[in-house]
Parts: sequence; structure tokens; C-alpha cells
Amino acid sequence: MYSLGAISKPIELTNVPSELFINKHLTILQDRSADLSFQNAFKQYKQGKFTLNADERASFGFIHDALWASVLINNSSDKEIKKVLYLDTAWLDHADFYFMRQGKVVDKAFIGDTLPFNARENKTRMLSQQYSFKPGITQVFMRFESQDPLLIPLYLTTHDAIQDNLIISSYFYGFIYGAFFILFVYNITLFISLKDSSYVFYSLYLLSFFCLNIAYTGHGFKFIWPNSLLLQQWLMILFLYCYITFSIAFCFEFLKLKVFAPKIYQIRKWVYTGLMLLITSLFLNADQLLAVNIGVALTSLLVVIFLSLGFLVLKNGHDTVKFFIPAVFLGAGGAATSAATTWGFIPYSTLIFHSIEIGMLIEMSILALALAFNLKKVDKARITAEVSAQLDHLT
Repeated sequence: MYSLGAISKPIELTNVPSELFINKHLTILQDRSADLSFQNAFKQYKQGKFTLNADERASFGFIHDALWASVLINNSSDKEIKKVLYLDTAWLDHADFYFMRQGKVVDKAFIGDTLPFNARENKTRMLSQQYSFKPGITQVFMRFESQDPLLIPLYLTTHDAIQDNLIISSYFYGFIYGAFFILFVYNITLFISLKDSSYVFYSLYLLSFFCLNIAYTGHGFKFIWPNSLLLQQWLMILFLYCYITFSIAFCFEFLKLKVFAPKIYQIRKWVYTGLMLLITSLFLNADQLLAVNIGVALTSLLVVIFLSLGFLVLKNGHDTVKFFIPAVFLGAGGAATSAATTWGFIPYSTLIFHSIEIGMLIEMSILALALAFNLKKVDKARITAEVSAQLDHLT
């Protein structure tokens, strides 16, 4: 298969397990103009201008480029073998597949977020394309492009393996969403009872992350807005900035900066105003990639800011912050790790990419303990006040 056949060995289907991560088998070409046609891209492939993706790179960061990729798949049996090309990402705008035999296109498919979910042939939450590979070598030529981070973890799998993974992920997300809902209701109830703003901001912080997770995992596009391309393109960005805003608001209130760092607390209005102006300008500019890029950068920066504020108020005598520091380190640290994976700074793996969810699960558990500890202090102060009120110290 042309000059690259020597360095891009075909994947033998008869030896492939039920699920195989195939990024290291890809040969790739970044199209910086993003307007290269299939014919010209295939011509460059034949000229040897594609390079082997030997380091299994899956994330190409925040780029406007289109990415062309090729993989050779050999079926040495005498029967067709049905497989699924599965992308473990839900937000790609374009994922185009060209199936070729002996240098000619025999089938093609175009999927992505630019099409309504109900128009997909395969109704999987993540992008996938099923194909029956005939005996012999089939070349799969692909083009990826997105206004969101270009993340292409590509698997060669089966429908049964996808269903097995779906069961596991259903338990995982069911547990996370259930925990989020319980804590949300619990903290709203505490806010109504105690009138402490830290509880309502924590509830809004949880709610914004819940909505963000539904958007970027594809649950929203599959179950809530399957026919709205506009919502699919912009809701994830909106929820990302809600998550950033409410995490800052919760930090200001939970750390009691008004008492322990009043000078910093006084700038909160400038912080919120700056965020609102930034969000408004980004939405008016309508550049999705720029908006996500800035949002992910801010999410990573929050780790440093929150930890710095935590150590500051701990030094000033705020004892409840001993819960806050490890919680933020794990929660915001998980978000920063996922962001670094999206940027391509850290090699992709499923576990690392989902570290934001794992980190948030641990964070909300620790913060729930912190809020319970704070509630205990309030109750202790109330009892002390009641006892003191019943004594006549003069007598």
C-alpha cells in the first residue's frame, strides 16, 4: 500500500481482541488550511507525506487545523468481519470515514456534531462507525475537525464490547449523578435553614459541574437536545463558565474571606464583573475554540488560586480550611489534569481524561464533611449561647 505500507503495518483482524486502541497504527497529516480535499489528501499520502503516530497521540489540543489519518486493516479470513470504529469523545464536529480497497473508495460515512443526533446511523453517545471488513486489506482514510479541542482516541471494537462498556459507564455516572443530586438538595436545605450563602454557592457549584458533565460526555445531546445543533455547540461552553464563576463564589464564601482576608474579599465585585464581561465578549465573538481554550486555562489556574487562598486563611486562623485544601487539590487538580490531557500535555488514557469526575467525587465528599463540621460548630455556639442566656452571672 504505497510508500507508507512499510511503516504502517496492517492491523490483522483475526488477532484483534474485542477492543483495541489503534492510535499508534495511524499515519497522520495536519492540514493547517483545513480545506484540503480528500483527493489532495490521498495524493499526499501516496507521496509519503503522512507520518506514523508512533507515540499513540490522541489529543492535538486547541487548533483550527483538520487532521487526516489513515490505517490499514487486513482480514486474512475468508469471511467478512464486522467491527466498529469508536471515538471516545462526544464533541467532534466532523469525523469523516472513507473505506478504500485497491486505492478506490468503496464506502464512506460522515458523522459529528454538525448533524443532529437522531441522524446518526449508530446511536452511541460517543461517535462511532460500524463497517464489515471483507477478506483482504481495507484502508480506512479519515478526516477530523472540530471547534472544540481535537481529541481522537480511536478504538477498533465490537457492538458487544460497546454495550459492556455502556453498562459500566451507566453505573459510574449513575453513582456520580446520584451523589451530586443528594448533596445539592442537602445543601439547599441547609441554606434555607441557616441562611449561610456558602451552602447555596456550593449547591450552584455542584449543579454547574453536573450540567457541564452532561454536556461534554454526550448525555445531553443523546437524551435532552438531540436535534439542536446550536445547544450542542454552545451549552458546554456556557456550563464551563458557570462552573468557573460559582467555584470562585463558593471559594470566597466558604473561606470567609470577609473575615480572614478582607482586602481580597473587597475585589470580588471586580472579579465577577470581569468574568461577566469576558463571557459576554466570548459569546459575541462566537469563536468556540477560543472560548473553550480560555475556559480550560482558567480552570487550570483556579487550582493555584484556591490553594493559595486556602493557605492564607489557614495562616490567619480559619480552622475549617483544613478540609478545603485537600478537597481543592483533588477536585481542581483533577480538572487541571483533564485539561492538560485535552491540551495534549499529558498522554491520553481513559482514566486520566476522566480524572475531573473522580476528583470532583472525592472533593464533594470532603467538602460535605467540612460543611458538616461547620454546622457542628454553629450548633455548639447556639447551645453555648442558650446556656449563657439562662445564667445570671451577677447573682
